Amino acid sequence: MAGAGRPRKEVHVERRPRPRRLRGLSRPGRAAIDRLLAEDFVFTSPQDDHIGKAAFLEICFPTADRLRSQEILDAVALDGEQVFVRYEYELKTGERHRNVEVMTVRDGRLAETQVYFGGRFPQG
Repeated sequence: MAGAGRPRKEVHVERRPRPRRLRGLSRPGRAAIDRLLAEDFVFTSPQDDHIGKAAFLEICFPTADRLRSQEILDAVALDGEQVFVRYEYELKTGERHRNVEVMTVRDGRLAETQVYFGGRFPQG
């Protein structure tokens, strides 16, 4: 069972009445992202197996330019460090997709991101 042996922390999750939509993403610069990521940051996805901060910034960070919009559907604290985020995004080509991420935050910085890809998702 996931999380077995780890004490569960009760958290209050405030739900927004409507999902948050980010349009015309003004992507933060590399310096801002570099400060957000912990020095030992680890990124895992079906295409990237536990890559470090430098590899993430070189391989994954530039692909954000492909996005037209991103909508956060759910953000739920799992414990004192981890957050579950489900989001939908639209590429500049018009394709829409949904993904899930589990993010670990330590000392105010992002220490780990695990991405689980969804498939194309129809609009509407």
